[in-house]
Amino acid sequence: MVNLGKQTKRLFSGSALLPVLGLAALSLSTQACAHAEAPTDPGAVRFSSQYKPAPVKHPIPVEANEHGFYGLEHTHVITGDIEKSVDYYVNLLGFDLVTPIRDIGKDAPMNEMLGFGGKASFRTAMLAIPGGASYGAHRPGIELWEVSGVPLDKTLYNNPAMNLQGKGYNAYRVSDLKGIIAKLSAAGIKFVSKQIYLNSEISGIYSIDPDGQIVELDQFPTRAGEEYVPPAN
Repeated sequence: MVNLGKQTKRLFSGSALLPVLGLAALSLSTQACAHAEAPTDPGAVRFSSQYKPAPVKHPIPVEANEHGFYGLEHTHVITGDIEKSVDYYVNLLGFDLVTPIRDIGKDAPMNEMLGFGGKASFRTAMLAIPGGASYGAHRPGIELWEVSGVPLDKTLYNNPAMNLQGKGYNAYRVSDLKGIIAKLSAAGIKFVSKQIYLNSEISGIYSIDPDGQIVELDQFPTRAGEEYVPPAN
């Protein structure tokens, strides 16, 4: 299990916290990361000392489409145990933790925005997804939010693959799916099913994170940007 200790600090005051999750994520990734320190415990989670986007060369500058969209900024995971989430995404999947876990307490704007009536407490951290940029030099991230003090709906945890209206999940491309499955299995991570093969070279599996969120892992025979040509019969 990841060891991050109990020393957490409040990232923003109630009046300073930006009252939007997206803006909060932007602030986390650009400001709080400067305070991230490498852990002293050899078994602790790997921190990024700085938010360093992977170098990406685009043939032309990325511009917003006709509707004003550039690309993926970040996604969210609501968790009941942020240390377990960090352990899964960082220690097992190799994502980068670009901010330390921050305890923002019963933040008034967050409680108001989410309709918790001042009862909820929050802890949060920002992860960077491996790989290249979605636009410019930006690496998409996952914003983890641990919510306590209010009831948590564990429907998803009890049945990750149930047919929930509006439910979504992220899919990630990997280079050694068999090896990743072995690593996750050794760590006690559960899966929805066995590895599914579309043919001899394309396969995928649904892993389950500590809160029941499906994480799709896919392997293809080609590199990014290349076209797959099925083998001749």
